[in-house]
Amino acid sequence: MDDRRILQELSRHEALRLLAGVAMGRVVFTQRALPAIRPVNHLLDQGGVIIRTNLASSVTDTVIRRPDIAVA
Repeated sequence: MDDRRILQELSRHEALRLLAGVAMGRVVFTQRALPAIRPVNHLLDQGGVIIRTNLASSVTDTVIRRPDIAVA
């Protein structure tokens, strides 16, 4: 049996289609120079992804302090 995994790049359309099919996802951002991963509820709105966070969450705090930060 072949257990190798293959990385496959998705188009934006395919990624959004898959994302629309689930209610929970993960958001990745940098916190204290390390990657941080948090589970989030999300929804799609005209091609944009909206995540629900608490105002006191580490995601919100990081994005407010560093608006140029990459969030995935």
